[in-house]
Amino acid sequence: FCSNPWFEHCDVVPGNADGNTVINVSDAVYIIGYIFAGGPSPTPYAVASGDANGDCTVSISDAVSLINYIFAGGAAPIACTLWPATCGTLR
Repeated sequence: FCSNPWFEHCDVVPGNADGNTVINVSDAVYIIGYIFAGGPSPTPYAVASGDANGDCTVSISDAVSLINYIFAGGAAPIACTLWPATCGTLR
């Protein structure tokens, strides 16, 4: 019995918009391209992969959050184990 199967299988890294499993400045650029230039949606999940700040949307605030995390020691992106509890099903 597994009371919370999400803890057993976490196949997304919130904030890792480009899907390469490494959070870096390219993820912020990817999010900006998605929002402002019609670029591809974050992968593998359009919302969960791009949602660095845990507000259940992909917006410029996620790119700003990532830049703050990478360059200024800001808060880390939301943990993959917390995203479904906060935002619901993966999307």
